[in-house]
Amino acid sequence: MYMPKREHCEWIRRRFETPGVTEITQQERKSILQRLLKADRLEDFLRLKWPAEKRFGLEGCEALIPGIQAVIDTSSALGVDSVIIGMPHRGRLNVIANVCHKPMKQVFTQFKGLGMADEGSGDVKYHLGLSHEVINEVTGQPVRLTLCANPSHLEAVNPLVQGKARAEQFYRGDVAGEKVMSIIMHGDAAFAGQGVVYETFHLSELPDYTTHGTIHIVVNNQVGFTTDPRVARSSPYCTDVARVVNAPIFHVNGDDPEAVHHVCKVAAEWRAKFRKDVVIDLVGYRRYGHNELDEARFTQPVVCNKIDRQKPVMKQYAEQLIKAGVVEATIFDKAMEDYKISLDVDYQNAGKETHIKNEDWLDSPWPQSFFDSRDHATIPSTGVDKALLAYISSKFAEEPQGFALHKGINRILNVRRELAGKEIADWAMAEALAWGSLLKEGIHVRLSGQDVERGTFR
Repeated sequence: MYMPKREHCEWIRRRFETPGVTEITQQERKSILQRLLKADRLEDFLRLKWPAEKRFGLEGCEALIPGIQAVIDTSSALGVDSVIIGMPHRGRLNVIANVCHKPMKQVFTQFKGLGMADEGSGDVKYHLGLSHEVINEVTGQPVRLTLCANPSHLEAVNPLVQGKARAEQFYRGDVAGEKVMSIIMHGDAAFAGQGVVYETFHLSELPDYTTHGTIHIVVNNQVGFTTDPRVARSSPYCTDVARVVNAPIFHVNGDDPEAVHHVCKVAAEWRAKFRKDVVIDLVGYRRYGHNELDEARFTQPVVCNKIDRQKPVMKQYAEQLIKAGVVEATIFDKAMEDYKISLDVDYQNAGKETHIKNEDWLDSPWPQSFFDSRDHATIPSTGVDKALLAYISSKFAEEPQGFALHKGINRILNVRRELAGKEIADWAMAEALAWGSLLKEGIHVRLSGQDVERGTFR
């Protein structure tokens, strides 16, 4: 292994090389199949109802759904109650419906092309975010799932997820990330190709930026739009960029749901144990084009022919469990029919809607509507007492006790004292007054950047 710490390597070996360690219970197998069923049938339902709509389906990597649910189940059992999620377009609708449990009627309404019932312009359905509290079906504990909106389509959401998770950890006093965590999903081509991925990894262990471990899941369908890996990157794996922080990388076959389940549990346990990033490379394929209007055979005809002969993972796994006597064929068929009926009912109910509500798709819903709770005709007072400004300006010019000042710093403080005495504010003084007044009101102020510590821009 490339990981330098023996403790980390031995921990991982025990999770994979101990005899029987990958065995799972019959109930876990049934749960995996049920989750695969929903992932598979939802994509098929959307394809049949809206064949000419872009949805960036998950076909070929459906194991993502039971996989990410295994991460959340395990993390919930280990004490996490808030998960901040970022992802690109691929599979977003499936995650919204089957992981975040957004009511299907609201998902289907996004395909209707309806007008907005409230303020805002909205976005395409495969960019939308949400915030939703669910009761975890394994632990019975409440978990807040926040899926960040991603209008930029691919990896730009990564640092936003980390900032959101860090902020929630800060305000909740979660100093070790025991309650709040982040999960980021990626595409294989973007993970290797976009610099923001590398930059975000380098924030992962900085004291003032860390979120105490992020679980990265690469939905690896082995093609970027129309670009093959051999002409897209120089490294053997799309996940090699994660080696810069010595993150463990688990490559797993997306057509082996039990292996995916085990790897995802191990990833959640790693994060809880070591508070460091971990990467899951979920290797699958893309059954259709980049989007549903794209013909992949123009550029990848050979692989498309092979994919056509590949049985979907849900059918493979169902046949495996039926043969093993874990589930009965009639019960499985009924579960498929029941889910189809449920989708049909939600589809019919969605047809009765006349508008889309943006407030249903906010990843940071406020307790009260900002726009409804104030008088639009009234400009609120943002001023502060003059005595407070005088106090802040005097502190801004105060020499720290027991500290040998550089002569240049002394000159700066003298200028500040002069400005304070004349009740004049230059840009630096105005900035200090703004920050100081916020701090006096108990509002946290965070300065971020390479030069803020010495005040280069003040």
